[in-house]
Amino acid sequence: MVRWGGERAAEYPMVRGLTEGLLAVVFECRPQSLRKMRWTHTLIKDLAPQVLTSL
Repeated sequence: MVRWGGERAAEYPMVRGLTEGLLAVVFECRPQSLRKMRWTHTLIKDLAPQVLTSL
């Protein structure tokens, strides 16, 4: 059984319908997805002032 937050994944309504294989892929890819989201957020914060002042 795939673990999520110390609890069984099947106890969460949003993941109840997912298969074990799909859950394994999701949990394996999660750290990389979080890194990409943080990078994107940082890039937007850095570039937003430049875009606003160039208009």
